[in-house]
Amino acid sequence: MPTPSRIIPAAPPGDQPELPLFAVNTSDPGEFAVLPGSHFGEFVGEPSDATPVDFPPAAPKQRRKRDLSLRAEPVLLASLTPPDPASLTAASIRETIETWTDLKPSQRRPLLTAVNHAAGLLAASRHLLGDCAPWSCAGLNRVLWRSGEPALGLKADPFRNMVSGLRTVLIRLGTHADSRYGENRLSPAWGALYDALPTSDRRKGLIRFFRYLTLEGVTPEMITAESINEFNAWCHAKILHKDPIGLSRRSASNWEDMRKTVPGWPQVELRRQGVRDQYALPFDIFPANFNADVERFLRNPAPMSETPVKAGNPYTSLALAKKQASEDEAAAESATGRKTPRSGRRARTKRTIETRRWQIQVSMTALVASGIPIEKVSSLSMLATPLEHPIAILDFHRERLLKRKLENGEEFTESELRSSTLKGIGELLRQIGKFEAGLSEGELDDLREYIAMVTPNEEFGMSEKNRIRLTALFEDPAYSMLLGLPAHWMKLAQEPGRDPYEAARLAMYGAAVEILLFLPLRRMNLLQLKLDSNLRRPSPNAFISEIYIPAHMVKNRATIRWPVEVASARVLETYISKYRPLLAKAGNDFLFPGIGDSHRDDAEFGDQLSKRVAHEIGVEFNCHLVRHFAVVRYLRKNPGAYEIAANILGHKSPQTTQKFYCGLEIDAAARHSNALLFEERRATKQIAVGAYHQRHRVRRKGGK
Repeated sequence: MPTPSRIIPAAPPGDQPELPLFAVNTSDPGEFAVLPGSHFGEFVGEPSDATPVDFPPAAPKQRRKRDLSLRAEPVLLASLTPPDPASLTAASIRETIETWTDLKPSQRRPLLTAVNHAAGLLAASRHLLGDCAPWSCAGLNRVLWRSGEPALGLKADPFRNMVSGLRTVLIRLGTHADSRYGENRLSPAWGALYDALPTSDRRKGLIRFFRYLTLEGVTPEMITAESINEFNAWCHAKILHKDPIGLSRRSASNWEDMRKTVPGWPQVELRRQGVRDQYALPFDIFPANFNADVERFLRNPAPMSETPVKAGNPYTSLALAKKQASEDEAAAESATGRKTPRSGRRARTKRTIETRRWQIQVSMTALVASGIPIEKVSSLSMLATPLEHPIAILDFHRERLLKRKLENGEEFTESELRSSTLKGIGELLRQIGKFEAGLSEGELDDLREYIAMVTPNEEFGMSEKNRIRLTALFEDPAYSMLLGLPAHWMKLAQEPGRDPYEAARLAMYGAAVEILLFLPLRRMNLLQLKLDSNLRRPSPNAFISEIYIPAHMVKNRATIRWPVEVASARVLETYISKYRPLLAKAGNDFLFPGIGDSHRDDAEFGDQLSKRVAHEIGVEFNCHLVRHFAVVRYLRKNPGAYEIAANILGHKSPQTTQKFYCGLEIDAAARHSNALLFEERRATKQIAVGAYHQRHRVRRKGGK
């Protein structure tokens, strides 16, 4: 990155000057490049991932698409440096904006409005800042995305405009890196790799990382495994972005895919950001006996989890201890994994094995952190015995949770230091204690109490956040737009002049939403759909008539057979025949194909679909919300019909559905009851009028 002490070179005659990485605070527009007042056309309130374009905006259209080269990077005047974010105030920023006479008053006004909004948000959310300066990118990132639209009373579009204006201000002040909509120019080396990317999705996934490396002066030969961690820190501290961790994860994921498939790509492995990759010790540094125990444990059928202990009341585990006593005889069979009627064991799914493996990995890491030498961790049972070991493991992860909450500026009490992650690790330790270490019932009871202390309070039902999201989905126009979204996207995909790959992606997401609306599948089941085995036709040339998913692929082991109506089948057939071939490698049978022979990446697909839908309909959305949406939509029309609602979700018991959704259809039930009242009132009106007339006539006669 150019240092502030370097001098801006004079622009050649006839050339447009370019914006320096840090813009100069001066009233003389001749001393720095002209920056448009705002970029209010951005897709989201964060720097765009769009394909970079050349500057200035008036450049020919074809050059805007292809010219990724980085011209001589302008730098600051020697006497001018970016301000310390800690020294900035709303008043000083407003004063500085008024000195930007290269902008018209109409261009400065939205920038001032953005600063005013941010100032109000910062004043109301100082408890979220931690040790971050309020007007730094790090501080604003903590406040904007947690409070944001609701606190400001802004709708989605005005909020995006506000963030865009704020980004423009910070770039000109020099406290935000020059990574912005349509201006992510690259050095020649990174531009060449960018040109080698096969699809626009890949380009969008790597453009910000490449821009960061360009600004930092890092060449492809200088890339190290730590580059992605440094990029993650840069995303937090140098740009406004809603999800900097997700951005670095997606960049690492795209990098790894390209490293494996693009000839000449730098062969440096970049691991995804995330807790699992950040601190867990690798298995290969532990003794062979321990690793053998792990593999045997994961191969064996899984013992069924206990009924969750009610958090905050660990003594209820005494009753559970008696309930589980009958499983003791099955413990001796755990080494063979033979299923018995009393052992309650079943084969682990691939996903469960991955989860358990990770839980073992972070548990052994915690044990080593407590002071146990690696070479002493010789068996899996050491994670659960003596009881000081599981206590140390749970305490290690509880401390990590505490640290994250403090770093995020969250308010909490000691009793709130609980999480589903801690609960899952605790359940693993219980299984190891029972089936591997042979703990006594008294020791198991103590272990259950420790686990209860870190288990979240069980509130069976929908979270308040999802209730709010669902309410918004049922308000028009969002409701109508969501129902019509597949047809809208298919229509857009057919527009002349649209990029073929973007059209194919639109059709793909349209097909996904169409399926989710009539069959609310879990996301992984959706991605695992295959053309031949899951999409069934009555004859080879007929439309798809049924979606079939065998029991072993479903979370609750219940087979799914769902009819497909002709209108929905047409959407799927159009996508499959016209657009899917552009996305799939030969031999890939997945309905939603990814790299090679696999399906689309789970996290990336969910993230992109959620963002696209939310952008189109104007309210918050995620893939799992569609399951709630489908059931509540049915219950609003048919209050109390939990048995059919359970079939829609694939629940084995209607009681499960009733407990979860009871209350969500109350408004519809009340309206149904009101409608029945008025319907019967109309039907009986003549009888009532006649009866009252007769009654009053009799009274009058009796009174004479």
